[in-house]
Amino acid sequence: EQLRQLIRISAGDRSDPYGGKLVEAAIRDWARYDANAAETLKTVDMQRLQFLRKLLAASGISAIHVTAIAGILYGALIGLEQLTHHELADVRTDLAVLLDILLSTVDGMK
Repeated sequence: EQLRQLIRISAGDRSDPYGGKLVEAAIRDWARYDANAAETLKTVDMQRLQFLRKLLAASGISAIHVTAIAGILYGALIGLEQLTHHELADVRTDLAVLLDILLSTVDGMK
């Protein structure tokens, strides 16, 4: 349930007046050219991935697979945000489907 809640929060209101749905893309683009922004982004990404790995491990996924699945989910979030901007995806729905698919295979990953 915590993983599902994380998806709902992560894919929340993208019309926020402080950047909305494109703020992540803008920060990532900025980090390509600015060393300080890149270091900060790396730190944030590492913290987010660590939190995601913790939730995945708590759901029963083995340590061998936790890092890969965390990367897949986080990468999907970043990519789906780009597609959503062009109305080609729905971050919340698509991530929820991906999470369900991944969690349905948990028995084989224990």
